[in-house]
Amino acid sequence: MFDEAPPATWAGPVEFAAAYDGEQSDSDERDRDLGPATSFLYCLAQEAPIWAVDLFREVVVRVNSATVVALGCGPLEDLARHDSHDVRRIEAIEIAAREVPEFQVALANVWLGDDLPRDLRERLARVGARDFVAEEEMAEDARASYVAHREARGWGWG
Repeated sequence: MFDEAPPATWAGPVEFAAAYDGEQSDSDERDRDLGPATSFLYCLAQEAPIWAVDLFREVVVRVNSATVVALGCGPLEDLARHDSHDVRRIEAIEIAAREVPEFQVALANVWLGDDLPRDLRERLARVGARDFVAEEEMAEDARASYVAHREARGWGWG
């Protein structure tokens, strides 16, 4: 997606989170002209997935709820669906989702498809991501239970 990461101009995670939050708050169209903090998150998700999880953990506790959602359906989704299928990356995401409630909210906005192996989709779905392959295979009564489970956890539906 990006040839190189933008220069790092943030003193630390607090300043970075503020920059990312500002970019998301100032944007009407999330996919239009990504700012440097947003671009950096996408680059980090591709190039250094474990570091990305660490930074995402720091960001989600410092930004507003709309930005948490944007992180989930943007850079975190790219990270979860990374084509390396590295189990360490999935483990890092699982741990972050269990330890940081805001990370789990972001993860609830990650939509997974058949480009990710079933076992990895199932693992991520247990901590909040949506497995669209499994959802399509569900019978109506199972889907109703699944939706109720997601809503009870605050993960949303739709």
